[in-house]
Amino acid sequence: MDNLIKNKRTTLAIVAIVTLISLSAILYLVISNISGFSGDDTSGGLSYNNVYQLPVNPTDLQKGLYKDLTSELNNDTVDHMKLSELVVRSFIADYFTWTNKVGTYDVGGLPYICGEGYLTFDYQSRTGFYEPLSAYISKYGAQNLIEVDSIDVTMYYANPFDMYGDGTDMYEEAYYAEATWTYKENAELDTSEFLNHAYFTIIEYSGVFQIAEILY
Repeated sequence: MDNLIKNKRTTLAIVAIVTLISLSAILYLVISNISGFSGDDTSGGLSYNNVYQLPVNPTDLQKGLYKDLTSELNNDTVDHMKLSELVVRSFIADYFTWTNKVGTYDVGGLPYICGEGYLTFDYQSRTGFYEPLSAYISKYGAQNLIEVDSIDVTMYYANPFDMYGDGTDMYEEAYYAEATWTYKENAELDTSEFLNHAYFTIIEYSGVFQIAEILY
């Protein structure tokens, strides 16, 4: 399972594939097609919080995290570090859960990825971690695949984040997270073969806290 090797590094913000305007249009279309995204949409009994896309076929863990996100966003004073932690938790709960996915192209966690690296990360996921998913679903059934059970996150203040590594696009407010997670017991797959530890950098990108970098 070469694509699941833990010592991988994914840098999300180095390559800009399209202009910001084109990216925004593509992102809107992708989200609309996947989830029927709209202000009135609900998923698993959840209501859209006007910032982060509703999860699709969410697990109980995802539902709780989305409610926590919504609650934090509705506070009079939003705790940016807490919000960043919830973004990391929500990403992990979606990206590393396959029981609610339909195939290789159904990549989880994308709403929590910084817009500059969205398309790059989607492509890397479909050709990497998510590449065997369709075959796994055919062999085992989606209900027998991996599902995140618990998540531990330690948060730190980070140095200013340099988007392109050349000092031209600096984000002064950045947060660093170290996360470890477990999977539900599984009789079909050896969950120890799957990623369960990573480091994240979170920034406020166009007014939304999102993940700018992941290190495995």
